[in-house]
Amino acid sequence: MLLDTLGANITGIITTAGVGGLAIGFGAQKLVKDVIAGFFLIVEDQFVVGDYVTVGPATGVVEDLGIRITRVRDDQGRLWTLSNGDINVVTNYSRAPVFSFFEISVASGEDIHKAKTVVDAATLRLYNDKPGGLFAPPVMSGVCSFDSIKTTMRVSISADPSTLNAEQMRVREITRRALLDADINLG
Repeated sequence: MLLDTLGANITGIITTAGVGGLAIGFGAQKLVKDVIAGFFLIVEDQFVVGDYVTVGPATGVVEDLGIRITRVRDDQGRLWTLSNGDINVVTNYSRAPVFSFFEISVASGEDIHKAKTVVDAATLRLYNDKPGGLFAPPVMSGVCSFDSIKTTMRVSISADPSTLNAEQMRVREITRRALLDADINLG
């Protein structure tokens, strides 16, 4: 009103301020969405720093959980920076053990019960001597397929998600060595 009294054209000033306010409002929309989402991520305890998670395209260890962004380091060492407002689905592997399996084949004529006994004994020894990331001794679940050349059996593993791949390789190696030492031909 003071500027109008002095004879200044306030229509241009008000229009510029209105357009500027709208631009700032639309520009801040993403920022507000990220901050609100970050607040709920922290309050709801969906994951914390150190958890092994899958968030969007990234699977790895949470290195930073901020109010606006989350940083996840994957198994190849890449650092993913994700806007909290873009996080829709989270898989948190750190809240419980991960269950997995691998398959191993023996020649068709081999004694399956002997192979199961050998594998279960070897994996129990491995777990008792050096459990590593295993939560329980791996066990042979049974036969999952067979044909005239080989019988394929499944070995089940329960492990820490961050070490699952390494544990699978370690158990495969022990299983293979135990079967060969027991003179069981692999398929």
